[in-house]
Amino acid sequence: MTIPKGNHGYDMIGNDCAPPNEVPDLDPNHPPGCSDHGTEVAGILGAAWDNGVGGTGVAPNARFIALRTCWDGDQCYGHIQPPAMQWAADRGARVISMSWLADKNPDLNSVMKKNPRVLFVTIPSGNGGTFNADPTHPQPCSVDLPNVICVSVSTPGDGIDCAAYGPKDVDVAVPTENSITTVNGGGFGGTGCATSFASPTVAGLATILFGMAPKATGAQVKRAIIDGARRVPAWHGKSVSGGIVDAAKSVHLIRQRF
Repeated sequence: MTIPKGNHGYDMIGNDCAPPNEVPDLDPNHPPGCSDHGTEVAGILGAAWDNGVGGTGVAPNARFIALRTCWDGDQCYGHIQPPAMQWAADRGARVISMSWLADKNPDLNSVMKKNPRVLFVTIPSGNGGTFNADPTHPQPCSVDLPNVICVSVSTPGDGIDCAAYGPKDVDVAVPTENSITTVNGGGFGGTGCATSFASPTVAGLATILFGMAPKATGAQVKRAIIDGARRVPAWHGKSVSGGIVDAAKSVHLIRQRF
């Protein structure tokens, strides 16, 4: 797919809410009548959030790159995502948040490998319940790259909630309930248990860390997030970190290391 050379955003699929009609245009706004998914995810990433992971906000020098790449129902196809991610990386994106699962895609893996200065934030499952995701090799969580971080959902009380765990593939967990985000058409709404909210929450933290350490690689920011996680009993042996994201601790670590 060819994308225009502009820098102000792009809609790679057009104004329909569902495929197969793919009519790209230069307006990345969320079309009226479609689901709120993209708008709600963007609101989590950009909010001044305080849901138990540190109570801080996105870096003041951060900017969104507006790209609409998925239809309703998490229909995010493999021929669209890789060029979209490369387009964003070429324009300075340091964090790319993926609130969807993918099939094995060499082109997607190639883009992630080609951009080590970018941290790719992924999820291991939908919201259908807890299970060990490792045997299913969730994509792109299971991609063996140091700049890919896999995020699941914890309860407000540090337990395991509606999403998958994985001793090898899941890196950290984050609570997603009881926050406020933007909704399509204007206004705000509450959040519940959803991996789609977990990914942008950690992406927001990564944005803060990159703002503090612009020379850091994706792998170094990932390591600060994992090392800074607050270890809790419910997640012991259920993820790489065994804990819940702790923004304050990760900020402290990135200051020490840079």
